[in-house]
Amino acid sequence: MHEPSRNRDIRLWPLSNLLLPIHSDRLLIRHLEERDFEDLYALETDAEVKRYVGGPVLRPRDECVSLMRLKLGSETCPLSIVMNEDASFVGRALLAKTRLTITSRPLWEIEWEIQVLIARKYWGQGLGKEVVNELIRGAFALPEITSVVAVVDPNNVASQKLMENLGFHYVDKKSSPGSWDNNHMVFRLTKP
Repeated sequence: MHEPSRNRDIRLWPLSNLLLPIHSDRLLIRHLEERDFEDLYALETDAEVKRYVGGPVLRPRDECVSLMRLKLGSETCPLSIVMNEDASFVGRALLAKTRLTITSRPLWEIEWEIQVLIARKYWGQGLGKEVVNELIRGAFALPEITSVVAVVDPNNVASQKLMENLGFHYVDKKSSPGSWDNNHMVFRLTKP
């Protein structure tokens, strides 16, 4: 897989050889499909869901749907999380390489980052933990991945607890001046 050039404005690029779909007891993690666009738009525009991850998307629906359509199958396309039982949309996930700079190191490093965003109606059911566990399992099945990171807003206590419960360790604060996630907490889990 090629690395994006430094001058491209792409923060993340995904792992192309992650075996999808991923099944868990209650969930299916699969490639994003057009049938997910309305639910993904609702998720991305929900201020409560997005309060710790850059705020809600403010673009008009048609513009967002067009951008989603362009991303299908691309390096920056998120994964869909749906219920096994009825295929209802639960949220989005991503396991991707990211350029990460932390305050204790002035130069950026390439890390594998896990991101998960769950719709409000599914909060409090342990689905975020289930998704992260499955992404970790899938990532660590691949020899090239020796650790994964998660970037968490310092005010998001629930996500901090989740990372600690899953065995992630706090590393440092992210250093991205001018970025919405500057000074967010970086957690790392190393392959056993």
